This record gives sequence, structure tokens and C-alpha cells, in this order.
Amino acid sequence: MLKDAVLLILLLTCAYTDLSKRLIYNRVLLPAIIFGFLYAWLTNGIGGVGQSLAGMILGFLLLLLPFYFGGLGAGDVKMLAVIGALQGPHFTWRAFLLSALVGGGWAVVYLARQGRFLITLNTLLINAYFLLRGLPVTWPSFNLNQTSPEETLPYGAVLALGTLLTYLSG
Repeated sequence: MLKDAVLLILLLTCAYTDLSKRLIYNRVLLPAIIFGFLYAWLTNGIGGVGQSLAGMILGFLLLLLPFYFGGLGAGDVKMLAVIGALQGPHFTWRAFLLSALVGGGWAVVYLARQGRFLITLNTLLINAYFLLRGLPVTWPSFNLNQTSPEETLPYGAVLALGTLLTYLSG
């Protein structure tokens, strides 16, 4: 029950700050990860700590590549790592997948409302074609590092919603 309350507070806080300020604060994440490891140790001993560590590492690694290419901020990566430390690797994997679906749906709606869905889809398909053929991408491509914050999804909010849906689904 206590772990569930910490998870809910973490999700609501991170979603709020990401939506309002496009930031996920370390001062929110650090106490939550410490709590996750401490709770795991007190309830399940060293095996619980191992599960918590495995969840944290998985959460970190799952978002490391998108972060590296500029698609996510460091706060998003750390947030999923904290979720992993609180809930373990199995839950983290499911939350990651459900969050990706939520984010994809959110992106489609956002692009459609902006009137940019078809051009974005076209650009993605052309880039994929060039990459699969081993050709350099010469047609206009996405440079994730040159997008403004207004053009990106607040992925912390997406993670919060995906994680909440994962939790509610059992």
C-alpha cells in the first residue's frame, strides 16, 4: 500500500512538472528511488533489492537509446528507472510498452491537430526506405535536437499515464 502511494505521488508530480515546465526534477526522483530500494530490502531482503536493481537498470536501458538520439530528456530516462526500482523489471517492461502505445496515440492526435500527420508519416517512410537500403538520408529528415519544446511530447506525462494504466490493469 505504501509503495503504491509513493508510485502514485511520483507519477502525478512528474506528469504535472513535465506538462507545466517540461522538467522532471531529481529532487522528486531521488527520494523515490531510495524508498524503492529501502522498501524492497525491508519487505523481501536481498532478493527484493535484486529485483529493484533489475527494474532500475531495465528502465534506464529502455530509454537510453532514444535519449542518446535526442528524442527524450534525461528526466524521462531517470523516471522510468525509478519506476523500475519501485516495481521491478516485469512491471517496468509492461509500463514501457504501454507508455509507447500511449505516446504513439498522443503523437498521432497532436500531429493530426497540427495538420502535419501526413507529411510526418511521409518523411518517416522515406527515411526508413533510405536507411533500409543502406543509402544516406538526403531528403528532409528529422533532427530531433532541432525541435522546439512546444513540438515535442512531454514524455514524463506519457510515462505517467502508461504506468498508471499498467498498474490499473494488474
